[in-house]
Amino acid sequence: MALEIREYRDDDLALLYQAVTKLQEYLIEIDPLHRLRMMPGYEHVQVEMILSDVARQHGAIFIAERNGAFVGMVTGFVVEQSGASRLGLVDARTGIISELFVVVHARGEGVGRALLLAMESMLEARGCDAIWLSTSAFNTNARLFYENQGYSEREVQYLKVLRPIR
Repeated sequence: MALEIREYRDDDLALLYQAVTKLQEYLIEIDPLHRLRMMPGYEHVQVEMILSDVARQHGAIFIAERNGAFVGMVTGFVVEQSGASRLGLVDARTGIISELFVVVHARGEGVGRALLLAMESMLEARGCDAIWLSTSAFNTNARLFYENQGYSEREVQYLKVLRPIR
């Protein structure tokens, strides 16, 4: 069962839509406060944002396939510090991993790690000295995965629900 990590091609667009949709469905399912949703057009907006970020900011998308079948993807790009951010932060060229998705049946088989390593290598080759990524606090599997790959918690956000919106 050979795993191949390759760069995104234009004919992979349907895979990108699939990954964005499945990732949001998963997050909706595990959200304990039930504040996530997927309205019509959600996946189109997300895919357009990903493609735009990648094109504008020296980014890439990697696709994972096992025996020719799609099993995951990762997206990332480079951010240059500018203006006011330089006043409070050391000069840096930072990589952003914006999406990482592995199909359910391939989780725990090294696909996420292989995708992450491919993106880290690309970002390092493009001069990044650090990588930011984020995940939801309630996505405990992702948090544990990232910590096991050497990432550490850097920022914490809080939410207080004042009234249910259902």
